[in-house]
Amino acid sequence: MTDLVSRFTEFIDAPVHAIFEYCRDPRQIYAGDPNRTVTEVSVSPEGVGTTARVLERVGFFVTWDIALEYVEVSQDERLVFDARPRLTVRGLGRPLLSPAVHSWTWTFDPEDGGTRLNLLVVERDPAWWDGSATLLEARAFSREVRSRLAGSRRR
Repeated sequence: MTDLVSRFTEFIDAPVHAIFEYCRDPRQIYAGDPNRTVTEVSVSPEGVGTTARVLERVGFFVTWDIALEYVEVSQDERLVFDARPRLTVRGLGRPLLSPAVHSWTWTFDPEDGGTRLNLLVVERDPAWWDGSATLLEARAFSREVRSRLAGSRRR
């Protein structure tokens, strides 16, 4: 199966360095999101090796347990983290589903005194059911990411 790719871009009226530092800390990216909790954060001074765990509540019994690891960091230019989601159901005691790895690539371009923030999300070789679910969720995902990017303006 082929990779699923989503692209987003947002202009933010803030310096590149400020937006880069905001995205370098996984706690900031999900700050204020009522459906996600960031735990087990370990921020590496050089960026590569930063890890976190994001718990995303989908319903009363269902949670996405997502392990993040920053795999590439170029100061004020580019951040890449891999997200490894696992779907868990309360009471089962083990993950129900483990979809494909999602690579998130953030790039930061100076533009008109602010920052053009670009996000590329690649879901590598998803299973057929995962790809179908991702396509169905694409619109909601797009609104959510745009809202999160726009939220970085207020930081």
